[in-house]
Amino acid sequence: IFYQRQVNVRRPIASVSKLMTALVAKKYIPSDPEITMTKKSLDVDGDAPIFYPNEKIKSEDLIKSMMIISSNKAAMALANHIGQDKFVALMNEMAKQLEMTQTSYAEPTGLSFLNQSSPNDLKKLIKYIVTEYPNLLLIAQNSVDKIQGKNPDIIHELTNINLIAHHPPFLDELNITYLGGKTGFTDEALQTFCGLFLVPSKRENEQPKRILVVVLRTPNRYNDIENLLKWLDKAYV
Repeated sequence: IFYQRQVNVRRPIASVSKLMTALVAKKYIPSDPEITMTKKSLDVDGDAPIFYPNEKIKSEDLIKSMMIISSNKAAMALANHIGQDKFVALMNEMAKQLEMTQTSYAEPTGLSFLNQSSPNDLKKLIKYIVTEYPNLLLIAQNSVDKIQGKNPDIIHELTNINLIAHHPPFLDELNITYLGGKTGFTDEALQTFCGLFLVPSKRENEQPKRILVVVLRTPNRYNDIENLLKWLDKAYV
């Protein structure tokens, strides 16, 4: 641990919740079955209406749209596919298995302020994802992507809402690679971020290190991420 502050304080995490949503969806929903975008799934607030009523989309593509454009509609569609109550119970059960003792989920999108966690718990979640389902983070690296429903004439273009995925100049300055993660925002949570970076070592012949950055309840996550990584570069060999 290079720097930490209030790591065990529970706070609303907004769409960082979707890390757990993606994990549960990957674990319990096969990637091939097509999921119907029902009115119930499409009625949720908070993102652009890119999906059409009764459109059929593979679960892996819904995960992609959730991780890249933070689609609440995709999150709801995945949860509704196996029943929202059951899905949320699986999210909380997974948190329990990972000993995320300061974490609870009330729904799959992060819109509820009752979706809460701590930096320490999010570290446990990321460690598990990196070990068991690393592709979930790789998806979130992409600055742009696209998905296609059952209708081949309809292609949904995805532009990552996370500015870190668009390779800001400071990453080049520090020779740091973004390995994926998730942002979030609600009025209660303010801005949130949980993501991994590959940071080069200043020691000769030493491999780069994977560095986790978690920022909760900040007015400017990108400024915080940049400051933390620049400080890390100066403070540590």
